Amino acid sequence: MRCSRSRSVRICASLAILPRASRWLRLPCLVLVALAGVGCVRNCYEIEMRPQAGQLHRELTGWRRVEHVDEAVPFTPLSGKEQQHLREVYGKAPTQATDGKTVVAGSFAGRLPRDVGGDGRFVCWNTSLGSASFYLERFRGRDDLLAEMEDRFTLIDQGVDLLKDWVAAAKAPDADVEPVLLFLNAQARRDLKNILLHAWSLLAGPEPDEKTEAELLARIAQYLLERHYLSEEDVPHYARAIHQRDADAMLRLAVAGLDRKLAASRSKPLVQLLPPLATSEAFERSFEEFVGSTAQYVAWRDETLAAGKNANEVKPADYLATRLARVSPFHQAMHDRLTVRLRLPQPPYAGNGTWEEPDCLAWSMSMELPSEPVQSPLPPVAFAGWTEPDEDAQTTRFGRVVFSGDTLARYVVWQKSLTPQEAGEWETFLDTLRPTDNVVARVRQFRFTGEPETMPDGKTHLSAQPAEWLEKTLNRT
Repeated sequence: MRCSRSRSVRICASLAILPRASRWLRLPCLVLVALAGVGCVRNCYEIEMRPQAGQLHRELTGWRRVEHVDEAVPFTPLSGKEQQHLREVYGKAPTQATDGKTVVAGSFAGRLPRDVGGDGRFVCWNTSLGSASFYLERFRGRDDLLAEMEDRFTLIDQGVDLLKDWVAAAKAPDADVEPVLLFLNAQARRDLKNILLHAWSLLAGPEPDEKTEAELLARIAQYLLERHYLSEEDVPHYARAIHQRDADAMLRLAVAGLDRKLAASRSKPLVQLLPPLATSEAFERSFEEFVGSTAQYVAWRDETLAAGKNANEVKPADYLATRLARVSPFHQAMHDRLTVRLRLPQPPYAGNGTWEEPDCLAWSMSMELPSEPVQSPLPPVAFAGWTEPDEDAQTTRFGRVVFSGDTLARYVVWQKSLTPQEAGEWETFLDTLRPTDNVVARVRQFRFTGEPETMPDGKTHLSAQPAEWLEKTLNRT
């Protein structure tokens, strides 16, 4: 994913020519600017890994880079705080390469160091017929999707409650707004959450492309059309209003759509029930004044000021923008870049990276900034599985290599499930096998101590699995 500084520049240029009375038309743009950032300051990391003697040797190289529209500032070393973190997770001080990049390395088995953030594992299991290795790692993000969705649903609920309170406060004298409140409390609340779920289902990958984002817009349009928030006739009028940045026209269209939704239950048009909906300026002023009077806003303002923000950054519109940005499922525009390379003698039997000849499985990904709220539904994950057959041991017993790739991996997992006694009996039995034997038949006839000759219905002997794998492999021409 490229730095989106150019996108933020286009947004800023658009903001400059919007009318002063169009703050609410500008609010979504302000959210994008906040996400896009002023200069895409980011860290770049490269992780090089190579299996060695049952461990995974891991070398991390990191540097800091600032990208602008027309220039790329030369990279600088990682910050002192980041280098201290690397010292803690690797148990040694990182070094500075001649080009200024930060480098640290170590060898690990089991849990991998949380150097860039996340969680990873590496295991290598050995047997007399060969070994199987498994690598799996999540980079940053949060994989508790339920908690992420619950957080966003809470924000939607709070937003709907805020809008309901404003309706009650802004209504015309003696206006009956109960149908409006009922609509907001039930259907609007549900529809907003459904739209968020549509977005999350499509944007689940670490870096969705333009086609995916276009499909999301189409799905949202379909959702709104089916539920009569939007009509086919509205589309060109919305397009014109957006092109001309006409906040009043956009508000009129939105209010007309809600009028259609509430036609059967309300006694008067919405504008008569809620006079501030007459113009965008009146609506903005009324809603911002109301938000500014709420305890939630005051608490957020005081907390934000205490964190060092200035008074120009804690207005009601800023509060609403931060809430909208937190609900958004779109990815952070600012991000760190990561390249991972796993050096292997041959392609793995499983993995989600790209094989690069002659000896590399590679991943390239964006990672969300650890200091910012999680936006991407699914964090990036890398995984790979590979095996190394013991050719001499297999040739001695079977005449050739029969367990390799995913078949050897399954065998290794099966063998590791054996108890110490079962493993000893199995190895003793393997040592008796020779290529001239009917290997499949002998394996099928093998019984562990305590196993009955005939198994009850629905159960199989423990040796049935390796016998099946042997039969499939040996029968291949």
